[in-house]
Amino acid sequence: MPALCRDWAAQGAFTNIAKLLTHQERCIRLAASRVWLEVVSSTPSARAKIVNDNLLGIFFDLCSSPNGDSVKLGCQTLPSMALEISRAGVGASRRLVSYLGHSLPDLRQSALHSIRIIAEGSDSDRSVLLEAGGFNAMILAFQTNPQETTEVAQRFLINMVPIVSTSSEACWSILRLLE
Repeated sequence: MPALCRDWAAQGAFTNIAKLLTHQERCIRLAASRVWLEVVSSTPSARAKIVNDNLLGIFFDLCSSPNGDSVKLGCQTLPSMALEISRAGVGASRRLVSYLGHSLPDLRQSALHSIRIIAEGSDSDRSVLLEAGGFNAMILAFQTNPQETTEVAQRFLINMVPIVSTSSEACWSILRLLE
């Protein structure tokens, strides 16, 4: 199975691999997962093709799967796809932002890391993040789980300042945070 998945990855047939990521048999999911993780984490052109093939939803499907191995894969791959998620628009970014309040610590950390990557991206990426409620969700995450977010908080706020300054709501959130 891994050889077949590697062949598909080399051909850019990511739809075939994506189908196996949600297969009911764990051994099949794991074989596809290894190749998927390798491709997503190391190949920008593969990430772009995945988006062009309308497969961005698979990352969210993995994160909400009842299978622990699928959720783990989702957590491992979200940060690699962070900028693609932002560039896909507000809807996809909202789904990512919603994971900041998830009950699974690994998924919260993955979302936190992903949002940090977006905040370090372009002004356009940061604008989408702000529009998707990312800023307010991060403020809430800082307050709810300070032990998980302290490391990211300062860099996030510094990166978001140029965009936040255009939103009175975000400015008020900062003031409330500082109280």
